[in-house]
Amino acid sequence: MSFLLQATIFLGASLILVPLGKRLGIATVLGYLFTGILLGPSVLNIAHDPEAIMELAEFGVILLMFLIGLELRPQRLWEMRDSIFVMGSLQVLISGGVLMLIILLLFKQQLSVSFVIGFALALSSTAFVLQLLTEKQQLNTTYGQQSFSILLFQDIAAIPLLAIIPLLAGTESTHHGIAYFAAIIATFTGLFLFSRYVMRPFFRFVAKSGATELITAVGLFIILAVVLLMDTLGISTTLGAFLTGVLLADSEFRHEVEASIAPFKGLLLGLFFMTVGMTTQLSLLIEMPLLIIGGAIGLLLIKTLILTAIARYKKYSWNNSLLLGTCLAQGGEFAFVILSLAKSEKILTQALLEPVTLIVTLSMVLTPVIYWIMATKVIPLFNKERPPEYDEIPQQDNPIIIAGFGRFGQIIARIARLQHLGFTAIDNNLQQVDFVRRYGGKLYYGDVTQPDLLRSAGIEKAKVFILAIDDVE
Repeated sequence: MSFLLQATIFLGASLILVPLGKRLGIATVLGYLFTGILLGPSVLNIAHDPEAIMELAEFGVILLMFLIGLELRPQRLWEMRDSIFVMGSLQVLISGGVLMLIILLLFKQQLSVSFVIGFALALSSTAFVLQLLTEKQQLNTTYGQQSFSILLFQDIAAIPLLAIIPLLAGTESTHHGIAYFAAIIATFTGLFLFSRYVMRPFFRFVAKSGATELITAVGLFIILAVVLLMDTLGISTTLGAFLTGVLLADSEFRHEVEASIAPFKGLLLGLFFMTVGMTTQLSLLIEMPLLIIGGAIGLLLIKTLILTAIARYKKYSWNNSLLLGTCLAQGGEFAFVILSLAKSEKILTQALLEPVTLIVTLSMVLTPVIYWIMATKVIPLFNKERPPEYDEIPQQDNPIIIAGFGRFGQIIARIARLQHLGFTAIDNNLQQVDFVRRYGGKLYYGDVTQPDLLRSAGIEKAKVFILAIDDVE
């Protein structure tokens, strides 16, 4: 079957099946995965050559990482260093170590085999998790940002893991010595200088031509050139794309590039998930159901427990800790890359590679289901605690009382502050109170329908009472 016909079938099937899944409440990512399984060799066998389209699909992950990089200025990346390197390294080392020991002791595999499989399974799916968080509008939450930080470290950690595999196999490789890592440092330094002194002036040159479509062309050209360079050096292409995005984050053309590339990213990511679905061997699931299903559930439970424990150690709330653990519990696309390299270097056999690959895929399929259970069934149990008591408001003599501190209440507060008029602001939304206090604002948590609270707020001496609550009754 030709590449063009396969691509047409993929697009047509996704246009029908993914919207149907959305109507049934199935996550978009799962819709793409099921479409791939349905079209693949295990079911209808309509498109039976996933390798032919996988290379194109992988550009979806590359574009995703580039767009994430565009959102992160170097200064913000520096601010996130604790989350990236501390939590990221703890997750990879502990998860990889625990999984390695289980494979070594329980399944009686060699140390090199246990190491490769354990640390491959420790890595989560960047594309899957970020797509899920974006869809749920949770990427900017505390656990969403922590998830992103850990995923970023995992992408970095994949480089030394790939470099170690030939050494474990006992093969001498000129690509994985001191010279190799020197080449990586030189490449990233060169990219920084190139973005500062060549890339941005080139963007301005193209923009002055007035042909706005060329901005898209420049963006795609830069991504493809960097990916080609990384591929030649054997460095993670996704990490290269991410760093390119970071280097362009301060550019004045950032928003134009982002808007023009985003549609390509969405389509190619969908294609990536479909190819993952196509490679799922359901026959193997029927042959050894206990190993595959038990392995996938075991992987999800182990990583969830480890990540939750790390988050609690870092003083995150139970809600954020559990959701963080659930998000990153699955195996990822880097596992496919690491395991495939291990097979080509004769560390893993085909008989071992196939069930492990299926366990990774099944863990990805189960993640949205477990996330839904965690968010709707488990987390509410932790929130059944007695709500916090209202603030004790010290006796106030301010001329203005603002009841409700949403958009309207905040506008009144700004005007009062500009006029140097004192005010007392009260709101019964605890999240809003926490948000305002985080940025240094003074807002009391309370219910303005209680007369005692209004008296302590100074209602008898106040000249103006602003009712800025949408539920007036």
